[in-house]
Amino acid sequence: MFIARRIFPPVLVLVCLGLTQGACQSATVGDGVLFSCAPDGSCAEGRVCASDGLCWPRDTDTTAPRLSLEVLPGEDVAPAGIPGLVVQDPRAPAARKRDERVLIRLSSASNDIAAESVQLIVSGVATDGGWRPDSPLPVTPDADCDAGYCGLVEVDLSRPELAAFRGRFRLEAVGKDRFGNTGSGSGELEVTRWKWELDTGRTIITPPAIGSRGIVYVANRASLDGGVVAIRPGGTIWWSAATEPPSGQLAVAEESDARVEMLYTTVGSSVQKMALLYANGGKALSGCPIPDGGTANYQAGGLVLGSGSSLDGGQSEIILAGFHDSTANGFQLMGLRWNSPSSGECFWNAEATASFAGMVADGAHFYFATHRGSHFTMAAGVSSNTVIDRFECFGASRLAITGSTLVGVNQTQGIVYSSNSPKSVCTAFADTNPEGFQTLASAPVLDAQGRILYGSITGDGGTSLGWRSPDGAEQLERTRTRGAVRGAPVLGQGGLVYTATATGALQVWNSHLDSEWVLPELELAPVTLPTTLDCSRDGRGDAQPGRPGIWYVPHGSRLRAILVDSRGLDTDAKWPKHQHDPRNTGNAAVDLKQFACP
Repeated sequence: MFIARRIFPPVLVLVCLGLTQGACQSATVGDGVLFSCAPDGSCAEGRVCASDGLCWPRDTDTTAPRLSLEVLPGEDVAPAGIPGLVVQDPRAPAARKRDERVLIRLSSASNDIAAESVQLIVSGVATDGGWRPDSPLPVTPDADCDAGYCGLVEVDLSRPELAAFRGRFRLEAVGKDRFGNTGSGSGELEVTRWKWELDTGRTIITPPAIGSRGIVYVANRASLDGGVVAIRPGGTIWWSAATEPPSGQLAVAEESDARVEMLYTTVGSSVQKMALLYANGGKALSGCPIPDGGTANYQAGGLVLGSGSSLDGGQSEIILAGFHDSTANGFQLMGLRWNSPSSGECFWNAEATASFAGMVADGAHFYFATHRGSHFTMAAGVSSNTVIDRFECFGASRLAITGSTLVGVNQTQGIVYSSNSPKSVCTAFADTNPEGFQTLASAPVLDAQGRILYGSITGDGGTSLGWRSPDGAEQLERTRTRGAVRGAPVLGQGGLVYTATATGALQVWNSHLDSEWVLPELELAPVTLPTTLDCSRDGRGDAQPGRPGIWYVPHGSRLRAILVDSRGLDTDAKWPKHQHDPRNTGNAAVDLKQFACP
């Protein structure tokens, strides 16, 4: 049997009940009758199955709908009126940030849009400068709209490719009306990696150190005085403290159960104190006095933390630093054992003469270059104040250590490789290639396979970044850089490599040293300090799952936070950054897995 219903304008609709669809479609009726579509979506000749399930004449509607796009404003969470803090990208003030999720409204005057057919395709910026589409995103119908059709879609701006510091994403909406006509609409959205930049007011002289809640610590200096600055993940200053001139070294102890975080820094000596400690809030707790017979001209050098560096974890804090008495032209090793918030033990060892840099640790064993730069000294059992071994190492002063390997660089002889067992002899591998002799410019880092990565300067003045084999003997990939990498490369999650150069260029590479993106020299002051990576964090300092990482770059008096595609450090690497980890402990025994971003 047939059941017919009449719609306006008058059209008779027949719905098949109890008969096959084919029999229903074969009935002879006039053009005013609409049949339901067959189960496979087919209709009689000259008709088309619309989204309402009816067979309409093919020429009923041949006009494609038009879709419009509107990027809705986000919440304004930027702090206002903070001196020195710039939250919007000055070169793209309207750009949305790489870590945002933006809401986009699609609309059309057509009232016969098939809602399930509407999608949004976001195309990111490829390495060749063109657009590369990401996976289509479904759109949710929005009834709160005066148009014939409205839909909403959330776009995670960290998903599409962005092979640039800033760029424009292409937005393309597609959808069909009930007659199958495909309509579209397009637009663009500017996106930036700029998170924030803070001017601390004075030249930053230390690499950033990051605490367990994402607090970024730097020390800065102007003339004969200086200070330590603690910066929240959002770019505002938590506290600052005036100090004697800092030496350029900072390290953060592991947070205690009471959420007390200790910051160590080495400072000048006119107050007869060195290696100051700071607790939460910037209160100076202690320091080590200059030994008898010393002068007020000591300058601090390297700084490392020993194992068990928590206040209430049942182990004593150990800090080791090298100091130079400029009057006596001598060097001494200083150790500080911090037992409680009210007491500490200092010791000095004139025999263990140490240089300004090149201090690393492996558990409770400490390694450092001597003042002549021709030996390494290994000290064990710091409480006994004992030097247990010395060995020749060709003057290498920038070190990394992992397993049985001690790696350093020498500014004239190249990579230095050694076993870290007593009585070892180092082997130097000079960098040579057709471009001429290589001078090492940066500290080394080591990936998960133990390969050594470092920056260098060629004999013709060119600058490069290169890998060596784990034993140091073989040169692997090498690439030119836009200026010398003076601090150290950083190995990020996902196999990316981050470098900042003395010309002010920022460059990101894949593990084979192919360029991912570049920020040219015009935007930053020269970068000569090491940089670091951290997780994306909320206002409480908690790491945010699945969000872009933050690259902290000090330049001049400013600290810039940049949104990057690595979610923090490569925690599988053996030594992924300057002084090993975000806290700058310089200790290979510190488990990098604790710094993994969710």
